[in-house]
Amino acid sequence: MASLRVATENLMTSIDGVFAGGDAVLGLETVSAAIGQGTRAASAIEDYIDGNVESRLASPPVIHSKDLNTYYYQKTRRFEKEALPIHMRLKHFKELYPALDPEAIIDESERCFSCGLCYNCGNCFMYCPDNAVKISEKTGLYEFDLDFCKGCGLCAKECPCRYIQMTLEK
Repeated sequence: MASLRVATENLMTSIDGVFAGGDAVLGLETVSAAIGQGTRAASAIEDYIDGNVESRLASPPVIHSKDLNTYYYQKTRRFEKEALPIHMRLKHFKELYPALDPEAIIDESERCFSCGLCYNCGNCFMYCPDNAVKISEKTGLYEFDLDFCKGCGLCAKECPCRYIQMTLEK
């Protein structure tokens, strides 16, 4: 395979102000890896435009499937397609697997666990015994009032996607 274009840790290429990510940097990888690099590149571009020396690229901790609280997710089967039979493949250069139809695409996207991303399920609000989780009047999203938090960790334990991380104060 031909060598891929090189990008720095903040995904900038050798050309100042030009950023790259996804398949251009990784080669053929997963969609989630490309999306992750796109997010990192967007943050790096914002830093570059703002002239920030201290980058916002601090990577969040990796969330492994064994760490998710899967009790809150409905079990669904992965969509499986059958490849074209071998005798058909030898006759043309069509896709090995036919494209997903719109309904299958939606069904697959609904299998997402939102690993490490809050999707406002409300568990933190419901399980907090200290009333430290509030609903913002401006945004309607959940906010934490650390003056009320006693550090019991119930919010983190019941967070299905592990968005809430308990860390020691320094």
